[in-house]
Amino acid sequence: RNIGAPINSSFDDFAICWNPGNETGYFSSNRPGGEGDDDIYRFRMELPTIEIYVKDSVSQFPIENAEVMLTDTLGVLIATNRTDSLGQSSFKVARANHYLVKVKTTEYDDYDLFVNPQAESGAALFRFGVTLYNPPPAITALVVDEASQTALTEADIT
Repeated sequence: RNIGAPINSSFDDFAICWNPGNETGYFSSNRPGGEGDDDIYRFRMELPTIEIYVKDSVSQFPIENAEVMLTDTLGVLIATNRTDSLGQSSFKVARANHYLVKVKTTEYDDYDLFVNPQAESGAALFRFGVTLYNPPPAITALVVDEASQTALTEADIT
């Protein structure tokens, strides 16, 4: 497949080799400026960055110190980070993989996000806004009959 300039040119470019998780690779070409007929060239590809911005659902303020975990789609942990004062966290990732980003805090519901850096060919930055919901505290009550001191299981509290 032609991956475009500067790797592919109008000359005979072939035998590309790189590890999708690595930033560097090699290819052969007979383009002008080399030492012989076919030369080996080294290239460096920028790894994509996943940026996560975490905010509160009500105030819309950034959430600082949220734990952000990057896992593969099987749940194997790759890296972990915390959001900064702007609610931001980021990871450099391999373009050839799919990822699950998990955001956790003690005060908010957890949030999971699936990310596919291959979705946009050539994109180097993938930004995602995550809005966390802070559920109200659960209130439980036990209603007791004063006279008998027995629990009333069918009582309505209004």
